Amino acid sequence: MQHTANTADITVGILTLGCPKNQCDSDIIRAKLISGGYTLADDIYASDYFILNTCGFIQPAKEEAIDEILAAVARRAEGRHKRVIVTGCLAARYKDELAAQFPEVDAVVGLSADVVGVINTFDKSHAELSALTYIDSKLEIEAPRAAAGGAFAYLRIADGCDNRCTYCAIPTFRGGYRSREIDSIVAEARGLAGDGVRELVLVAQDVTAYGHDIHTDICSLLRELVNNLPPTIWLRLMYCYPERITDDLIALIRDTKQIVSYIDLPIQHVCGEVLRRMNRTGDEASLTALITKLRREIPDIALRTTFIAGFPGETHEQWQTLAEFAYKTRFTHAGTFAYSREEGTAAADFPKQVDEREKRRRADVLDEQQAMVKAEYLALLCGKTVDVLVERISVDDDDDGDARVCAGRGYMSAPEVDFYIVFEDARGSCRVGDFVSVLITKHDGETLFGDVRERDNA
Repeated sequence: MQHTANTADITVGILTLGCPKNQCDSDIIRAKLISGGYTLADDIYASDYFILNTCGFIQPAKEEAIDEILAAVARRAEGRHKRVIVTGCLAARYKDELAAQFPEVDAVVGLSADVVGVINTFDKSHAELSALTYIDSKLEIEAPRAAAGGAFAYLRIADGCDNRCTYCAIPTFRGGYRSREIDSIVAEARGLAGDGVRELVLVAQDVTAYGHDIHTDICSLLRELVNNLPPTIWLRLMYCYPERITDDLIALIRDTKQIVSYIDLPIQHVCGEVLRRMNRTGDEASLTALITKLRREIPDIALRTTFIAGFPGETHEQWQTLAEFAYKTRFTHAGTFAYSREEGTAAADFPKQVDEREKRRRADVLDEQQAMVKAEYLALLCGKTVDVLVERISVDDDDDGDARVCAGRGYMSAPEVDFYIVFEDARGSCRVGDFVSVLITKHDGETLFGDVRERDNA
């Protein structure tokens, strides 16, 4: 590939906001930058070109993105950046508004846009770029990635969504559901494993919908991954819709060592009437039956979920039903969102919108309740020995000298969202990506602490 003479002298930094799917998009951009001969900045906040990959899912995410745009243009004014480029979901959803509101931003380019092509245009013309640049997003999800490296990596198996939940705007800018081909996913997974990744976290807007558009299914993909990866690799499933959890999938998780006993099951609510207004299926009885089956078939399973509090029309009684269900079901992990009224969604125009303060109150109660459930769960883990994947190693300066402190996760925790297990590596022999047997001794808040028993360097 021919490069301009000075591309290596241009540093580029990428800041990624939002979900793991956005991280996968940034990895594709990173790979294109490397292929184009650009230098990835060690300090992204002092890079020549600063790329902000935004999230536009709900109001708090939009506010975070706006704050980062303001900070970036301020750094540009100080001369710390030559160019600021905004991409990602917020840019796709509000491209014209952002371009008008932030003229200091050099380019606002939509989701799956050829960001590197934009940089090349700047590099060659040295001019302001006003046109928005797009390419087919289906090509992007198959494009090579340059993952940051480490113990785990996200493995995107599809993009877009066909579910059309009434509170969600994702299909308006991510498009319809598009599954990647199994061969492409397996090839990427093998490459990541070859680079030392020990855990692959399968992500999509709906992992369990995988393959419906290309005449296959999630179980077929999982079997191919298991058959083509080392036996020491962990596979983790995120964003699994309850109605698509089949007996085949349950049996596969139960009987396959590489697939960890963990399912992220975003149920959002349990009242049938509220779920129907959300354009979701199920009710308290069907969800209870599913969770009972999961725990019967996979006794050690860890379950993560999310709830929406204050959805339009949610009565106090319906919220109480949700709160009681959440408490008695005792999810390993649960996050609660106060309903965000998003323009362009059907629910934004629903009658009986719940007061903002009341939505927040309902969400806070659910969060406080889950904190109690989590504390009881962590207490039960004390005294048990857990296989931990080492994710970070640091040096702790204390009176006795420098101690190496490791942080990692057991099968019951997903990266970046769940709790960590911390232990001291007295011999200095642990490496990122090792599996270590740790005896849990105590917990403080949502962090567990333990002592090393043995480790596996395979």
